[in-house]
Amino acid sequence: MSVPGAEPASELPDVDEHLVARGCGYEVDDGVLVRLAPPEGPRSIACARTLAVLEAHVVPALEVVYRQRIRTSRISDLVPDVCVVPRASDPRTGGRQLAVLALELVAGDALARAARKADQLVARGVARVFALELGQPGAFEWSPPRHGWVALDPDDYLEHPALAAALPVAALLRADHAAVARALRTGRGGTPEPARPGAPGRVDVLLAILAARGLAPTPAERARILAEPDPGKLLDWIRRAPRCASLDELLGAGS
Repeated sequence: MSVPGAEPASELPDVDEHLVARGCGYEVDDGVLVRLAPPEGPRSIACARTLAVLEAHVVPALEVVYRQRIRTSRISDLVPDVCVVPRASDPRTGGRQLAVLALELVAGDALARAARKADQLVARGVARVFALELGQPGAFEWSPPRHGWVALDPDDYLEHPALAAALPVAALLRADHAAVARALRTGRGGTPEPARPGAPGRVDVLLAILAARGLAPTPAERARILAEPDPGKLLDWIRRAPRCASLDELLGAGS
């Protein structure tokens, strides 16, 4: 697969020089305006969970952002759903630096459309691009040598210098599935879960990581997690959850 609009790196516009305004709801693919999927319903919830899972794993010098626009060529201005980017400004331009990781949330036949996007992002210099199927047991990484998506093993871990700790693929999958299932359930007249005193998104992410690792909380441990009022402590638990040996070790530290 060739990259539409590919051109020498020396002739590429800065990543911050955009063809359309930020927040307009469109991206530009090979000179064609493409409407972005609306950030609502199950998609928005799944994206929030994905952002939180990544936030818990990236090194301090990087941040996780939603829909950062990236100029990939003179005629393409693309918007991945999730990006991991350096916090520091580009020393040459004073603007943003290029994302090091990007992730797309896809549904139905959108994986093929995401392939064109991934090809262009990698050609621009994004180190790794992933796709997560909404409501499906599928996570993929773009492979430039194969010019296609490679399915990730749910039992595998993602490792990269951008990640302070190895990221369980299953944590991404479980976070997505739980979010979509709950959104569909409550949207069809189900009863939402009770309000939580801390940070609901972080509670869900923590439980998803633990489930992915096969660490099932006892009723007492689950009640403690759900009742935790301190978002900072929840984030600390999320950061340590991928490597802790037990729930007792995780919840007992610092208490």
